[in-house]
Amino acid sequence: MQNHEAAPLLIALHHTTGINLLSSDGRASKPLTELDVSAILAFRTSLPEGLSEEIAHRFLIGDPAAVTPLVYLITSALIEGDLATAAKMLRVANLYAPQHSEISLLHAFIACQRGDLVRMTACLSRAAQQSASSDLLLNFTQHVLHTMLTRPDTAPPARLGMIAYQRGGQVTIAVAVGGRSAPFEVKIAVTHRAIRRTVPVPLKEWTTLEGFTLLLGEFSLPVEVSVNHPCGIAFADDGTSFVNAPLAPLSDDVEIGIHAVRLPTLPAAPKAIELGAPMSVDIIIPVYQRPDLLDRLLNTLLDDLPDERIERLIIIDDASDPFTARYLEGLGEVLGRKFILLRNRENLGFLESCNRAFSASQAPFVILLNSDIELPTGWLDRLMAPFVHDASIGLVTPLATSGANLTVTLQPGQDWREADAIAGQRSPRYADACTAIGYCLAIRRTALPTGPLFDPVYSHGYGEDSDLHYRVKRRGARSVICDNLVIHHHGSASYLLQPDLSRIQARNRRVFFSRWGQTHIADELSYNLSGSLRHLMDGHGNLNALLANQAVDALFILPTDALQYGGVRATVSLVEYLVARGWNAKILCLTEAHQIASGWKGGVRPYVDLNHALRDITELTVVVPTCIDTIETARLLSSHFKAPILWFLQGPEAYFDGGKTFPAFRDALRNVDHIVGVSDYLRNFAQTLSGRSIATIPFGPNPLVFYPRTGKPRRPRSIAMAIPGSVEKGAGLALPVAEVLREQGFSLSFFGKQTDTAEALAGFGEVHGFLEPAKVAQLFSQVEFYLDFSLYEGLGLLPLEAAFCGAIPVMTRKGAPETIFTHGRDAVFIDNFLDIDAVARTIATIEQSDLEDLRRGGQALAHRVGEQRGYAAFESCLKGLGLTPQGAGRGLLYQCPKQK
Repeated sequence: MQNHEAAPLLIALHHTTGINLLSSDGRASKPLTELDVSAILAFRTSLPEGLSEEIAHRFLIGDPAAVTPLVYLITSALIEGDLATAAKMLRVANLYAPQHSEISLLHAFIACQRGDLVRMTACLSRAAQQSASSDLLLNFTQHVLHTMLTRPDTAPPARLGMIAYQRGGQVTIAVAVGGRSAPFEVKIAVTHRAIRRTVPVPLKEWTTLEGFTLLLGEFSLPVEVSVNHPCGIAFADDGTSFVNAPLAPLSDDVEIGIHAVRLPTLPAAPKAIELGAPMSVDIIIPVYQRPDLLDRLLNTLLDDLPDERIERLIIIDDASDPFTARYLEGLGEVLGRKFILLRNRENLGFLESCNRAFSASQAPFVILLNSDIELPTGWLDRLMAPFVHDASIGLVTPLATSGANLTVTLQPGQDWREADAIAGQRSPRYADACTAIGYCLAIRRTALPTGPLFDPVYSHGYGEDSDLHYRVKRRGARSVICDNLVIHHHGSASYLLQPDLSRIQARNRRVFFSRWGQTHIADELSYNLSGSLRHLMDGHGNLNALLANQAVDALFILPTDALQYGGVRATVSLVEYLVARGWNAKILCLTEAHQIASGWKGGVRPYVDLNHALRDITELTVVVPTCIDTIETARLLSSHFKAPILWFLQGPEAYFDGGKTFPAFRDALRNVDHIVGVSDYLRNFAQTLSGRSIATIPFGPNPLVFYPRTGKPRRPRSIAMAIPGSVEKGAGLALPVAEVLREQGFSLSFFGKQTDTAEALAGFGEVHGFLEPAKVAQLFSQVEFYLDFSLYEGLGLLPLEAAFCGAIPVMTRKGAPETIFTHGRDAVFIDNFLDIDAVARTIATIEQSDLEDLRRGGQALAHRVGEQRGYAAFESCLKGLGLTPQGAGRGLLYQCPKQK
């Protein structure tokens, strides 16, 4: 905004607030350090939207020493939750006072609010170098106190506490007490992992301020704390939290760490469990197939283990296939002595499995976890806190990325852990739930009615958790929302494998509404009108501010979000792996297909707008294009952020579109900074064209998804084919080959994108359309062969998926498959598909014993190549470039059972 445009507005503000920022030369009319604090805050609340940067400029242009009143403005914005305004004014403050400790500290607070611990650590370290820790703490205490005293809508506190954490567990506290007579000792309640200790702390008077006496004290923490397990700090007499609790160390390099999860309204802290009365919890996980999802859950669960509160970790196997059973048997060494494995002789369904496991549990609290969820760090502390807060609470359900009326929708550029970090910064309200949801359900045993956990009338599950909700409420207990915890829920992934799912849902819905229909409809209406989660959703309305100014490790660029393409799906999975490992990795999709528009199910939601990504990201370490169509955007981002390009090469794109892409492909190979290919073939191909060294990774399918299923027997003389979507994938070959094979007695199954070819193929066999990976694995487990018509492959993901599941790949020798497979050992190579009779004779004349040998050879490939190995190798490539993740994370357990 130009000076002449701002002048009328500032004159009007002068009339309403008494502040005149305009003089004849456009500068401040008097030193801003002389302005009254209440006038400054009144001025900020009168500011129209979008003028904050202009005002910050005028403050500091008029008087560069006027940092303190500007800090009041920024602090006021923070307390009111207006991070966008605070961030804009801070950006301006950096231009004039980059070495000011209070500006650095405010940057740290905003970074913490956004969950950016790396940036927060750097800002705190800089602040500590600019000021002694006690001075820093007292200065900020004064700013918070000033702001609270001058807010007309908030009664001034009788007492205010702030914390500074130093090396070795030493803690400095600043206490502001109203009145002149101040105590010289205070008792501090230190709450860690739901256990409370009381620590007496002697205080010494420091100064007085506006009727308050400020005192300082120091003590040593009686517990070991970490970022994952911070400790609460409160006044012991009334439980009032310190402003910037909970407290956690950040780094050995940080002299002072003020961990501000939220700024005040100083709510009373929930009552903590007294020392000597720890909570005892049993965790139950029912499992039916899908070891890949259970692996993800256990990975996140292990981040909080060992935990003395957990008595038993009970996994009940609902008659899964032999592969899953062997995977479960191997968990004992990982999970330890608290792990209990129960088995059903036959498939009883989700409901009966839960009831059986619940009857085997003994702890006073039980947590039921679906196998298709992932848990954030510190989940157990937050999930159990409501029981401590209110003895009448019987059921607790957290928010989820897919959770009916408890769904938190990820925003562009956001991953589910960031959504949890945002929710975790808010003071929980534990509002009454409209219904409990069983994806993650914490249960107080004494609140339950007699009998089994779930009513067996809801056979095979669906509606049983809502029924439990009303049965518990009928006994006078509460069922509440844990609104400061967000989990990632893949969404009924195991149920998708269950036959007659729609019939079961319809029947159970009728049962539920016959019992609770009127009550539930009334509760749902009341819940929607009350806006129980509006405080959280309002926060997500300001999510752009919360996600802005991010330092991103790697930005992957995809041409589309369409997950039916193997390369897109593989890249999304790779990014989710890196995020779990502590990397701040993001995705940018250049075009948007139906997946995002219809509801993104993944744990990392892509950007679909380059400008949106540029607005949020302030630092970028490496740009990762994934195909030739994304190279130009990668170059733009590389130039903008001065970041190198690492090309994730997945195909021989020089051949695509009749060779039209060859010049651009060759030039890109020669000019990008780094390249990593998904196969030895691609490495050799790219090295020949570029004349440079290229890395490779042992990429492949996830063997915990693609393995032989045993539900239905493998049909003799059966073949699966992917519907070709392009000439490169063999679109012209599918129809004639299908016709000849059908005439020779083969049964055919087709899957993939619906095209004109797909409609024509419907006359030759089953056409399934696009299938989720687990469904593809089922299909591959029921056929003898998989025919791949591709003219060339950069990896051959589908042939590998087929081989992992026991379907023998039949293909030509063009591309990567020849460097991975061996003819006669794990695949069948043919010269070409044009001699259709020869193709049919080749596969029809293979002896049964040879079929079994080929099948075993294909399954053995899972121990040479695979998703996890490829991801780990890609991460090593990043580290080889000198990169390190911003956070700490754990890889997947990834236990691939040996085939029998």
